[in-house]
Amino acid sequence: MVEGPRGNLADAPRLLLLGVLGLVVLMPYIWMISASLKPLDELFRASLQLWPERFHAIENYGRVFSQIPVFHYLWNGVVVCAGILFFQLLFAVPAGYALAKLNFPGRDYVFGLVMLGLLVSPHVPALPLYVAFSQLGWLNTYAALILPFTISVFAIFLFRQFFKALPDELIHAARRSGASCCRTPGPRQRPSQSSQSSPIGMICSGRSLSSKDRRAPLRRSAFCISDPMRRATISRH
Repeated sequence: MVEGPRGNLADAPRLLLLGVLGLVVLMPYIWMISASLKPLDELFRASLQLWPERFHAIENYGRVFSQIPVFHYLWNGVVVCAGILFFQLLFAVPAGYALAKLNFPGRDYVFGLVMLGLLVSPHVPALPLYVAFSQLGWLNTYAALILPFTISVFAIFLFRQFFKALPDELIHAARRSGASCCRTPGPRQRPSQSSQSSPIGMICSGRSLSSKDRRAPLRRSAFCISDPMRRATISRH
C-alpha cells in the first residue's frame, strides 16, 4: 500500500471521478431544492439556472405547511415503517434460526416452501387483502397498512443464511451457559443481527413509502389516519 503524498496523488483521479459521479447522482436533489426556492415564473423558463434570481422560500414552504399536514404524513410513515420492521423481525429471526440450526422433520421442505414464496407475485394477494380489510372495517387504520407486510419471505431467507454461517460451537456455548432455545439467537448475536436488520429496514421503508408500490391498492383507496375533518392520506396515488 502506497502512503504519503505519492499515495494521495495516485488516489486523486479516482477520488475526482467518484466526486463527479456523486455530484451527478445528487444533481436531481440539488435541482429539487433549487426549484423549491424559486417563484413560479422562474420554474418554466427555458434556461436551467440553478441559483434563483428571487428567493420565494418563505412563500413556497409557508404555503405547503399551511395547506398540507406534512408532519402528519411523516408521522404516518414513521408508524407504518416501525410497525412493519418490528413484526418482520419478530417473525423472521426465530423462523430463520429454526430453519438453520434446529433439526426437525420436514425442515428442508419447509425451507423449500419459503423459497417458493419468493415466486409469488405481490399483486396476487392485493385484491383479496383489500376485500378482507374492507369487510373488517380496517380501511382507515394503521393495521391495514402494516399487516400485509408483517411476514417477509425474503427476511426469513436472509436470517436463515445468517444463522447458517454461524458456527455450531457458538450455539452450544450459549446453551451450556444457560441460554434457552428461545434466547440463543438473542442478545449474543445482536451486534451481528443489526447488520442483517439494516437492509430489512431499508426495504420495509422503501416499500411502505414508495408511491410506485402497486402491490397495495389499500394505499390508493381513501386510506387515511386522521380525524374525519382533516384526512391525511398516506399516498394520493
